[in-house]
Amino acid sequence: MERIMNREDITRTVHGLNLQDDSVVMEGGSLVALGIERQGVFGTMELEVGSDTYRALRETDGWRDDGENLRHGNVLARIGASQMTTDRDFRLNGINYEGLPHMYGMAQAVGDTDITDTIRNYLWSAEAELPDVALAGELRELEAEVAQSAWGAPEIRVAVQGLYAVRTLYGSLADPNSVNTYQGMYETRPVAAILHAYEHTRHDVVGGVIRYNAVPGAMNERQFLSSLAGAANHDLIMGFGRQADNPEAYDEKLSAELVRDQLLRRGATEESAEAAYQGVMATAWNEAARRQNVRPEAGFVTEQVALAGSDLSRQSLVHGSHNAFLAPLENLQRRNFGWELNDVAIQARRDTGLVSPEVILGAIDEDDETRQSFAKAVAGNGDFTEYMTVPDGWSLDSPDVRLRNASLSRNIARRIMAGSSALAEYENLKKAQPAPWTVARR
Repeated sequence: MERIMNREDITRTVHGLNLQDDSVVMEGGSLVALGIERQGVFGTMELEVGSDTYRALRETDGWRDDGENLRHGNVLARIGASQMTTDRDFRLNGINYEGLPHMYGMAQAVGDTDITDTIRNYLWSAEAELPDVALAGELRELEAEVAQSAWGAPEIRVAVQGLYAVRTLYGSLADPNSVNTYQGMYETRPVAAILHAYEHTRHDVVGGVIRYNAVPGAMNERQFLSSLAGAANHDLIMGFGRQADNPEAYDEKLSAELVRDQLLRRGATEESAEAAYQGVMATAWNEAARRQNVRPEAGFVTEQVALAGSDLSRQSLVHGSHNAFLAPLENLQRRNFGWELNDVAIQARRDTGLVSPEVILGAIDEDDETRQSFAKAVAGNGDFTEYMTVPDGWSLDSPDVRLRNASLSRNIARRIMAGSSALAEYENLKKAQPAPWTVARR
């Protein structure tokens, strides 16, 4: 059995081989560099290298070509496309490492549950603490929107890592290929995170809290920081159902407990941690009242309103029109909706290797009954958008925009019912009303 390698072994090995800067340490080596424990023995360090580096290594003493990869002791090298092509990879001690979002998405696509379980269990733990170099992309995204005086606060660290964790576990609509799936105790079948991809957390909820903080007198600094930490982590744990489905361990409760524990571990005050907890709890859906679960008697009403209001804020934004497709595409895969689109989404992934709105919509178009059912759900999204109740005190609601988005949903639904392609309707919407993620995909 080959020896277990640690971070020092990796650094010494990579520098000793004089690898070029296009080389990226993958999977197990990256987990070791991040301090994430993986079950089993890690002995072979995998590298992705550029084609020129690969050819040079093949001609270097000590490297053996096994027909598919090059090997040098306990190092394996293959030609790959990673090569630091995204800001989700990171660099540590002069070495390039694969970032968790890329690693998790690739592992899920090929069914490598060893990798996905290792990453998910780590990110769902209070002990998770990633280095700044891994979080550089998220740090840059918030720098322009959060006062620099707040950067030393533990709430900022928890928020930044929460954004990275959500991108890792659920994927991004800005990725032209695929989002990720989730499942758990309640959602026992994989559900593609079409609605709950990174963009919901980043643009709707974190963005909503930032916009709310700009309203004069809406929040003080402590309330803002607590809300920001809660917003970034409010959907970090999914797959365990709504409060009515699983009252002891539903999604929002588990996410709220996790962000509270992480804040306390990072040195936040008990007041701030409890405020973030109550804010996340307020985003739960109250089935009886048909609204979110803001509870004034629990205290921290400002944080509750900030998170609950932000959670549904997309309906009041111009790109909320995209929920005409995104909400039904995810909801119809879920248990409470009879898993109506679940088999369609799973088969689409088997056929293409991808999970995206476009792939699932293309599959929907292949069956008229499925397309008609989907159209009814699109119309239902219009009804929800128009008649939804916002929390008392949420000042960023725009009924006029919501009404326009609702009317657009109903018009799209009518055209699909009349025979129009669901995929073509979505493509037309992206051109007519670009969203932040569709612009990023161009």
